[in-house]
Amino acid sequence: MTSVAVIGAGPIGLLHAETAKLYGANKIILINKSPSRLLLAKKFNYDAYVDLSSSSTDELLNNHYYQNIGVIIVTVASQAAI
Repeated sequence: MTSVAVIGAGPIGLLHAETAKLYGANKIILINKSPSRLLLAKKFNYDAYVDLSSSSTDELLNNHYYQNIGVIIVTVASQAAI
């Protein structure tokens, strides 16, 4: 499978990330604006955690580590995220 980015570290986002892991995702990146949610999610041992409260979207998009993402799952209702 491919690399998966999940936007939203709430229960639904974690459910999607775990499903991607079960289906053999090469890399799972969890993206959220809440540092406390990302801290709780670190128990799941994903490949990367992106805290949008401390980094810009441009910084994220220009980072080579995140450029070959094949699937993006949006689990938040934020219009900006969509």
